[in-house]
Amino acid sequence: MRYFKFILAAIIILLAFQPLHAEEKPAEEKKEEKKESKKNIPREVGAEEIKKAMDGYVKFMLIDTTTPEEYAAGHIRGALNLPMEKLDAETLARLVPDKKERIVFYCEDGECNSASAAAAKAMELGFEKVYKYRTGFKDWKDKGYAIEVSPPAPKAAK
Repeated sequence: MRYFKFILAAIIILLAFQPLHAEEKPAEEKKEEKKESKKNIPREVGAEEIKKAMDGYVKFMLIDTTTPEEYAAGHIRGALNLPMEKLDAETLARLVPDKKERIVFYCEDGECNSASAAAAKAMELGFEKVYKYRTGFKDWKDKGYAIEVSPPAPKAAK
């Protein structure tokens, strides 16, 4: 009988301290949190996906986040130049008025981070379909896909 009382007391004590342990969240709440965290991460796309979308006339905005000089030296045909340091809510809204339109950001290659930063910023600003082409212009060019070269911007008179 003493053994039974001891076990019963131990169970009561354990139950009394239960709230001190981290409470397990309901499965629904976990799923919702996981969905939310995925919403804040832009999906990566590759050259083939972008080329297929272009060839299939899928509507999307392609944004090159390199400097104006790098953009002028070569960029993916049809891309607009928006360097990361110039990306703000007003500029992006002017380029992409519909926050549900697909936007693909890219930069020079997999070493630069401006495409990732721009994609994250666009998501913070409420754009819903944001993608990043991580390997960027170098990969596109190496695959032999269409590129454009722009004339250099005019220099200011001295």
